[in-house]
Formats: sequence, C-alpha cells, structure tokens
Amino acid sequence: MLGACLLAGLSPEAAAERAPLAYGLAWGSASEDTDAWRASVSRDWQRRWFERERARLTGYWELSAARFANSVVAQPTDNGTGTLWNVAIAPVLRLELGPWGEAGVRPFLDLGVGLSLMSHRNLRTGKPRSRPLGSLFQFEDRGAVGVRIGRLEVAYQRMHYSNLDLASENFGVDAHLLQLRVRSSR
Repeated sequence: MLGACLLAGLSPEAAAERAPLAYGLAWGSASEDTDAWRASVSRDWQRRWFERERARLTGYWELSAARFANSVVAQPTDNGTGTLWNVAIAPVLRLELGPWGEAGVRPFLDLGVGLSLMSHRNLRTGKPRSRPLGSLFQFEDRGAVGVRIGRLEVAYQRMHYSNLDLASENFGVDAHLLQLRVRSSR
C-alpha cells in the first residue's frame, strides 16, 4: 500500500489532507446464484500523468466492505456458509476521458488489485458442495467502465477474488456489479 502511495507521488498523510472523499454503493450478482452488495469509500491520489485536453491517467485508494449471499436455499453437505463478508483495500488506476458536451460527461476505465479478508473459507452455493476459497486472505482485482457527470459516477464493475493458488483450493468469487459513487465537494 505504501508503494502505491509512493508511486502516486504522495505520502498517505499528504493524500488525506488534499483529496475529497467519494462514497459508493454497488449491487449485482456473484458466482453461482449469489447476490453481491458492496459499499466503499475512496480518496483520489491528487496526481495525474499524461494529462491532455481529452484524457488523463490518475488514481485513488478505495476501502470497501462486501456481502455475498446465496439466493438459492439448499441443504448443505459440507461446512460452507450462505453469507460471506469481506473487507478490502486497493489502489486503483483510472483513465478518464472528456469532458464531453455541456454536461461535462467524463467516461472512465478503472483497473486495480488490492488485498481482501473474507469472513469464511467456503461459500455455500445451490450445488451439493460449497465453493472452497482456500483461505481467508484473497486478492481483489477489478475492472470498471463508467461515466462521471459532476459529482455522480455510474459504472459497470467486475470484481474477482482469488488467493492466487497460495492455498490448496482456489475457486474464487466473481461479481458483476452496478456501482453508484458520489464525490464529496470541497
């Protein structure tokens, strides 16, 4: 995490002093009939690269909490849980285009990899066997495409949680989410 701050050209303290917060909610579906909900708070890096009239590369830190709940009632045959919680932190790079039009629409693309802690090692699905995640520690990688209009952002977000084969089992969790974020004003 400190490395990402250094890469962004900021100390964590400097980033906290200068950048406004953004608050997000996302919902959608995850692996095997599982509903996904996610809440996040993020802070811009206040650093930009390759800034041109119509595009710029920047980034932000995001802290999130997510809930994955199986929507199919099934008799479990092992010790999986029907509801899985996680907490994650991630540095995210953003390529932002625009502004386009009088409304100042800014399309963007986000890419990031972070660290995640799960509440359980197995997620119960509608199948006879739970989905084994292998460990409580997971990596969270994401991609998002969306638009920002003023302080509001709307995006399609794809999340993937995996332990990168650091544990004996690594089935992971995939989620497809609709995300809404609102930036605070300063």
